[in-house]
Amino acid sequence: MRLMKKRENVPARRAFAFNKLLFALLAAALLLTGCNKRNAPPADVTDAAVVRVEPTAVLKAPYSDQDSLNPFFCTSYMNASLAPLLYEGLFLSDVQGNITLCAASSYTETEDGVVVAIPTASRFSDGSAMTSADVVYSFDAAKNSALYRNGLAGIDSAVAVSPYEIKFTFSDRLPGRVGALTFPLVKTGTAEGAGDV
Repeated sequence: MRLMKKRENVPARRAFAFNKLLFALLAAALLLTGCNKRNAPPADVTDAAVVRVEPTAVLKAPYSDQDSLNPFFCTSYMNASLAPLLYEGLFLSDVQGNITLCAASSYTETEDGVVVAIPTASRFSDGSAMTSADVVYSFDAAKNSALYRNGLAGIDSAVAVSPYEIKFTFSDRLPGRVGALTFPLVKTGTAEGAGDV
């Protein structure tokens, strides 16, 4: 009886082994022909032959068209909350008070303030270079803005000390004062009125 059972199981074992081998070969084939990032289109493919996928959805941020999108002139909470999405500051500050570099590349604390450096390769979205003159202009606009004035109350002035370094003078030595330098950075001449964006 035992011999009969073993003989009856031989075809099932062979089928099982064959299936294992087949699945192993299929898995190897999938691994070898899977996504390959280095596949380049053939040299004879032109732009006209490339299929462009049109977006099926568009992300739109809600804003008030009755208010300015210029961060220094907006008065509504809705438009003010868009400022961090549209503009970078020198630093980011989280709710715990942790400060991280954003548009700034480094900073050095001085006796009466801080000197902030920006990367020489900094660019605005239109491709123009960002310099220390733009940062000083943005600081002055923020200082005169109702939205940023209170946050910058402990900072007296900003002066360009080189094309890519700005010295901020503090009126007090509160710890973490550099965390107030989160105001939006804009090009010189683009924050003259509510209609400027």
